[in-house]
Amino acid sequence: MKARYSGFLVGIGCALLALGSAQAADVMTAMPTAADFIEALAPEPGAKTRGIRPKGNAGAMAATETPASGIETPAPGVDLPVVTFEFNSSQLTAQARHVLDQLSSALRSQELGGSRILIEGHTDTVGGADYNHGLSEQRAEAVGLYLASQQVDPSRLQVLGKGESEPLDADGTAAVNRRVRVVNLGG
Repeated sequence: MKARYSGFLVGIGCALLALGSAQAADVMTAMPTAADFIEALAPEPGAKTRGIRPKGNAGAMAATETPASGIETPAPGVDLPVVTFEFNSSQLTAQARHVLDQLSSALRSQELGGSRILIEGHTDTVGGADYNHGLSEQRAEAVGLYLASQQVDPSRLQVLGKGESEPLDADGTAAVNRRVRVVNLGG
């Protein structure tokens, strides 16, 4: 399954390298396309996708189950550190809107059009945990509202703030920890 996402992850890696430069044009050319999102978020052929919600206020998780084997694997999802916000706010940057335009196109596609989508907001560890959790919720909500404004049915979207609880990098202050994660919960 990992090989399936390699092209998409290379694109994200290029975008992260471009973020280090001051040239916004380089960032825009390295951004994922709608086709990249379709490839990354479409369920494996033959897999049945279903959403699983844990008890309590823990949020939402997803799993896919291959009927022949009964083995559960993570639902298709992608981390997007290239979806950025203005400092200390939930205001989307122009770069974020560009990426979300591609995502919205993918979510309206035949391959993903019937899927429910989880939008997770994540932060770094700068600031207090409670503040970061609230900010991550506001950012996830901002992404959901933007996608809805791009004709993605809002009833298909679920938002969840995770704060600083699931860093990608052990250095809690690393920029890659400030991200949006998009997960296909299935139909």
